[in-house]
Amino acid sequence: MLFDTHAHYDDEAFDADRDALLTALPDCGVGLVIDPGCDLTSSRRAVELAAAYPHVYAAVGIHPENCGGCTDDDLAALRPLAQQPKVVAIGEIGLDYYWEENPPREFQQQVFRRQLALARELQLPVIVHDREAHADTLSIVREFPDVTGVFHCFSGSPEMAQELLKLGWYLGFDGPVTYKNARRAPEVAAVTPLDRMLIETDSPYMTPVPYRGKRCDSGMIAATAARIAEIRGMSAETLLGRGEGRRAGGDGSPHHGERQAPVPHFLTTGQKRTRTPCVQVLFIVVSDAQHSLAPAGTLSSMSIRCSFSSPCSRWTAEISMPQLGMPIILRGGRFRMAMAVLPMSCSGS
Repeated sequence: MLFDTHAHYDDEAFDADRDALLTALPDCGVGLVIDPGCDLTSSRRAVELAAAYPHVYAAVGIHPENCGGCTDDDLAALRPLAQQPKVVAIGEIGLDYYWEENPPREFQQQVFRRQLALARELQLPVIVHDREAHADTLSIVREFPDVTGVFHCFSGSPEMAQELLKLGWYLGFDGPVTYKNARRAPEVAAVTPLDRMLIETDSPYMTPVPYRGKRCDSGMIAATAARIAEIRGMSAETLLGRGEGRRAGGDGSPHHGERQAPVPHFLTTGQKRTRTPCVQVLFIVVSDAQHSLAPAGTLSSMSIRCSFSSPCSRWTAEISMPQLGMPIILRGGRFRMAMAVLPMSCSGS
């Protein structure tokens, strides 16, 4: 099952068939979706969709193209939205200097900074939009070293990518990485560690090859994953953490090496496996309100111990499985949702 980390199902392009499409996604191999808002209206709609569909989560924010006329009241209205149970990030936010008719650059920067400050206060990751504004976007996120997240549809240079990776950011890759004239995106995809890469659709936009000319939806994400696998010289099955590309050692631990790097946790929810050994993904939801850790799905022969430091700003989880031979220790902060990849044997259904 795949995880589309960026899809705008609140968009009017889906008005005619939204319910049918979202309902069918799990049967089409897409197990999770994040719907980012672009203004207050779309953010509210994203929250509503997250409440209506168990596999949909939301992010809330004001997009740089839509920030003209943004007021203190508008920014204040984001706070209660961001505190809804299935809101996992502030976004889509950032800078866009591409269109001349966009709000003034200085105003975009002001709105961006204020939303980063909100993310810091609420200890949430952010989804950053950066178009033709690389220097200013990088400069501003450096002002908030305790806020990270993903640079959506990353279009910067490999050098900028390395800077962001050092700062703890993830990089998102969408349909443009599949285009014939794409240069930077393939270069960056070739060198980004798999466990710091997010694959997205940006539905209904940026449809990947071979679906150009059609409305994009999450069912097309496999085409983007296949292109990234080609760029990296591996099979799509290996990239997705399935099949023979992810063998376990005699003690149950995974072999190491370039192609056995941590499986990109955003790509699979570990359901309906057909080969053994395989990769199972555990979603760990860290809740500020309940101070609890809850695994989604069932993993056999597994024990979890979790501890929090007040006020739930940092957490530690120890996961023990006989197949691993040694426990996995996970630590984190700010993120309500963290994801871990575990190698294990399982049979498909």
